[in-house]
Amino acid sequence: MKTKRHGDIPLHPIKEVDTKKLKKIEFSGKFVLREGETTGHKHVLDAPKIKVDIYQDAQGRYIMNLKGEATVSHEEHGTIVLPVGWYVAGFEQERDWFAESTRRVVD
Repeated sequence: MKTKRHGDIPLHPIKEVDTKKLKKIEFSGKFVLREGETTGHKHVLDAPKIKVDIYQDAQGRYIMNLKGEATVSHEEHGTIVLPVGWYVAGFEQERDWFAESTRRVVD
C-alpha cells in the first residue's frame, strides 16, 4: 500500500510494530493528529465505530492500528479514507538549499 497524504501529514502504511517502547494514547471516536501552529486548523482522525490503537513515539509521531476504515478530515482539505492497517503519521519537511538545512513544515 502506498503512503497517503492529508495536507502536510504523510500517513505511511507500516507492518505491525512492537509497541512496548511507545506511549499508549487513550481516545474516543475522534483524535487530533495535528493542529496548525499558525491557523489552529486540525487534522482529525474519525473512527467512531471501530477500534483504533494509537501510540506516540519519542519523536512525537503517532502510530495507529486501525481495525476498520477511518477518515481523516481538515477544514481546508478533503476527507480521506484510511483502510484497515498500521500507519505512522509523519511530519512534512522542507529543505532550505541555501542554508543547507531541513525543517518541519509549519502550518
